[in-house]
Amino acid sequence: MDSKADGIERGISKEWGSPESNDRVPAEVVAEVESPMPDSQSWMEWVAGDSYEEAWKAIIRPYRDTYSEEQLGPAKFSIKGQRCRRRDVKLTNMQGYTLECSHFFPGIDPDLRWPCVVYLHGNSSSRLEAHDVLKVCLPRNLAVFCFDFSGSGRSEGEYVSLGHQEQRDLVIVLRHLRTSGLATSVGLWGRSMGASTAVLRAGRDHCIGACVLDSPFTHIRLVAEELVNSRISMPRFMLDMGIEAVRGEVRTKAGFDLDDVAPVRAAPKARCPCFFGAGIDDDLVLPHHSQDLYDSWGGDDRAIRSFDGGHNDRRPAWFMHEAADWLVMKLDPKDFPYEAVPLQLQTMGEEPPAAIPPPGAGFDGAGYPAQSFDRGQRSQFYLGKNGSTQVSGYSTPVSR
Repeated sequence: MDSKADGIERGISKEWGSPESNDRVPAEVVAEVESPMPDSQSWMEWVAGDSYEEAWKAIIRPYRDTYSEEQLGPAKFSIKGQRCRRRDVKLTNMQGYTLECSHFFPGIDPDLRWPCVVYLHGNSSSRLEAHDVLKVCLPRNLAVFCFDFSGSGRSEGEYVSLGHQEQRDLVIVLRHLRTSGLATSVGLWGRSMGASTAVLRAGRDHCIGACVLDSPFTHIRLVAEELVNSRISMPRFMLDMGIEAVRGEVRTKAGFDLDDVAPVRAAPKARCPCFFGAGIDDDLVLPHHSQDLYDSWGGDDRAIRSFDGGHNDRRPAWFMHEAADWLVMKLDPKDFPYEAVPLQLQTMGEEPPAAIPPPGAGFDGAGYPAQSFDRGQRSQFYLGKNGSTQVSGYSTPVSR
C-alpha cells in the first residue's frame, strides 16, 4: 500500500519534476516529503487524526463524572422508616492518590457492625451510581461502601484503566473494611468496568463473600474489536494495527497493557458465589461476555439473569431486588427477615399491597423462598418484614 508520503512525492513530481532535481524543487517541499509528520505524532495519529485521539481517550481518559458533595445527600436519612447514616472517608491508594469514599450504614448506632456491599462504578461514572443499590441494600440490613476509582469522580488521578489499577484501589478499600472492624463480611457489586474489576479481584481474594456482576467484559481487546466491527467494515489486519497503536499509546500514557485487562483469565480462579446480569440490548459489552464469565467461573454457586435494556440503561427493579436477595443469603445479615423498599415503582408515598404467597407459589408457609423456586416466579416477589410483598407493574425477562 502506498504511504501518504509516496502520494505527496508523486504530486510533487508532476508539478515540480523529479525530487532528485533539487534545483527545481523548493527545499521546504523536499523537507515535507522526507518527514511528512511532526516528531510528536505517531504514524497512527497522523493517519487517523482526531479519531485516533478519541480512541485512546475513550479507554483511559473518558468523560469525568464531576459532582458536588451535596449530591451525596444528607449524612443522616431514613428509608421506609429505617434511620440510616453516611460516613465519608478518604483513603490513599498505592499510587498515592486520594480516593473519595462513602460508607452507608443501615442504622445510626456506631457500635453495630453489618455485612457490607462494596459498590464498584462503571467507566465515566462515580459513586453516585450506587444510589439505586442503596435503596435495595440498606433496608435489608446490608451496609454499602462506595467510592470513586482513581481517575474518576472526585478522586485524584489522571487516567482510568478499565480494571487494571481499579482492582488495586479495591485492595485498599477491602483492607480498610477488614482492619477497621466495620464489616462482618464483605461482598462486591459492580457494573461494567466495576464488575470486571470485581472479577479480577475475586480471582485472587478468596475471602470475598459474594459478587453481583452487572455487564462485565471478558477481555478489553475483544470489546474493542466487537465495537469497531459493529460500526464499520474493516479488514482484520487494519483493525489489529489500529488496536496495537492504541495499546502502545495507553502503555505510554497510563502505564499498563490493554492485553493484561482480561477478567476471563481470572474467573476460573474465583470461588465465591456470583450473580451475573446482562442487558439483552447491550451493544457496547455484548451479553455473551456475562455468559462466558459465568461458564468459566471457578465456583459452583452462581446464577445468571438477562433483562431488557442497553449498557447504560437503568436496571429493572426485579433484577435489583433479586440481586440484593442473593447477597442477603450469601453474606448472612444479622437480622432476617428484613424489609425491602420498591425502586420507584409507584409515586412516593404509594406502596404495593402486602401479600404472603401460598406455599405452592414457591414459598414455604412462613413466606420464605422454597428451594425449588421458579426463576420467573421468584422475580415477582421480594421478602418483607412480615413475609413477602408482591411487586406488580413490571415483567420478568430472565435467562433460561
